[in-house]
Amino acid sequence: MSQSHEIGTVPDIVRFWAARAPDSIALIGDATSIGYGLLDKHSNQIANRMVAGGIKPGDHIGYLGMNSVGFFEAWFAAGRIGCAFAPFNWRLSPAELTEIIEDAKPSIVFVDSSLREKMQAVRERTSVKYEIVPFDRALNEGSLQEWAKHAPDHHPESFCDASSPCLLAYTSGTTGVPKGVILSHEAIRHSFRSAAQEPAMAWTSEDTILLGMPNFHLGGSCIAMQALYNGGRISVIPSFDPALTLQRIARDRATILPLVPAALQMILDHPAIGSTDLSSLRCITYFGSAIGAETVRRAREQIGCNLVQHYGTTETWIITVLRPADHDVTRPARLSSCGVAVPLVQIRVVDPAGADVASETVGQVLVKSPTTFSGYLGKPDATNAVMRDGWYSTGDLGFLDPDGYLTLVDRAKDMIVSGGENVYSVEVERALLRHPAVATAAVIGTPDSKWGEKVTAFVVCNTGAAVAADELKHHCRELLAGYKVPKEILLEEALPMTPNGKIQKAVLRERFWGDQGRAIG
Repeated sequence: MSQSHEIGTVPDIVRFWAARAPDSIALIGDATSIGYGLLDKHSNQIANRMVAGGIKPGDHIGYLGMNSVGFFEAWFAAGRIGCAFAPFNWRLSPAELTEIIEDAKPSIVFVDSSLREKMQAVRERTSVKYEIVPFDRALNEGSLQEWAKHAPDHHPESFCDASSPCLLAYTSGTTGVPKGVILSHEAIRHSFRSAAQEPAMAWTSEDTILLGMPNFHLGGSCIAMQALYNGGRISVIPSFDPALTLQRIARDRATILPLVPAALQMILDHPAIGSTDLSSLRCITYFGSAIGAETVRRAREQIGCNLVQHYGTTETWIITVLRPADHDVTRPARLSSCGVAVPLVQIRVVDPAGADVASETVGQVLVKSPTTFSGYLGKPDATNAVMRDGWYSTGDLGFLDPDGYLTLVDRAKDMIVSGGENVYSVEVERALLRHPAVATAAVIGTPDSKWGEKVTAFVVCNTGAAVAADELKHHCRELLAGYKVPKEILLEEALPMTPNGKIQKAVLRERFWGDQGRAIG
């Protein structure tokens, strides 16, 4: 019987493969690896140690640390005792983490030893009571395995079913207070089923994914878990580093590399790319934003593997896929889209009254999917604000073409109104990205006494490339209506990014709007 019939919850993944291939490698660390049988044993022991310490079904299990073998052991252990696993953003300040801790109210937090002082500072700021368990990322005396080594290694009594909360993922908080997104075991299982039905996303037990994306985002946690669902391997590096990524692709013969476009640029620019054996890599899957034709060309030339783009949200997981064949530099409209709906997912584009709009007409993007979240933790009003009749409102503006390809034109809150005309920032950004010198672009509206708002672009050039602002304006005039062409173009060394690789437009707006209400997003 296949895993699709026998895996109903996340902990079933390791149980399934431990029974069939206990010696097969599941996780590869810096200097050691661990098979499915040992992963099953360790997660059982961690689960039983938590139960002995008073952890109960329904509690939240926190994790603050970079990527490690212990991350997956703790996640499996949490699920086995009916608890939701909550990975926290280790890059946040103590003040920011305090806000999240007070919302999540974890009973225990596993903390990377290098971040122990930060978590102690958080505990001093909050009245929430929780146990701190420091651990070392390496498989040594300070590891989670060592912490739980005297606990029984049998499967604890199961307290969870498919509808139970599995993951508590916090949104990046770029638009306000972070919200805890509750994802059930069933939603995550459906994400694996969806991927299995899409050829561009189908993985096998022969695949090795290289995990450098942050574990506190679904692009790190759930994409990596898909490899284990299929009986494959995860090569774990603490965080993204282009040199280490290249080294580990060659060492561990990685076949799948998930990343964001900014990380892909760093890999393509790294001096070691030409001397590194990347022949095992069959697919780079990227998310967060589209990439330009020049990046596609360079990736094919320097790496030679397939490219797959995903668009999604924390609340819905993956919505669309842009397949390898769609990465065609001769079809810029198709390349600038984010692809078609993945299996099991439905997309609607609607007007402000909620009625479906015609093909090629811009509207708000709605999604219905079995991978949709169960709600925001403790925030029913916020949940109801984005959910209606099973449809999730993404807050994105876009249009569908006759072939079902979705093109995003903006976040609803990011639309620029200049001289009474609506300008979609993403449309301008994609025009800029079609210039061969441009690596990254961000477009916002800035105050203007004549137009109300003027279109302002921030541009980062490819390594070794240079371009004048006037040349970019001329380039845009060839592609866009005059009112959409940036009135100001600022050439930058880098753009402010969130940990999951999204440009922080709020930081850019603050230069012009300060504390005014337009400084959102």
